Amino acid sequence: TSRANALSASIDVKVCEQSLLIAFPAELKGVAVNANILLYCSADKKKDWARTASTSSAAISLPIGAGQQGVYDAKITWTADNIRYYSEQKLIIK
Repeated sequence: TSRANALSASIDVKVCEQSLLIAFPAELKGVAVNANILLYCSADKKKDWARTASTSSAAISLPIGAGQQGVYDAKITWTADNIRYYSEQKLIIK
């Protein structure tokens, strides 16, 4: 978390039209980013959702299946320039 806090901005995680959108800080544009994304639903572990993704555009968009409504802890671990980062935030899927 401290490495992620040292970046110019925190990552932005949001849901838009059945997609999970992750925007990384501007300084990571053009850098290969490999991310592990976990949406943890404490109320129903059957809704836990994990994906991996890569980008060099500082943005990732992943489809979310139907029935994923709930409150989640979005736990994102990513690597850029051989440096590992971690971020966690609450996310509501309606």
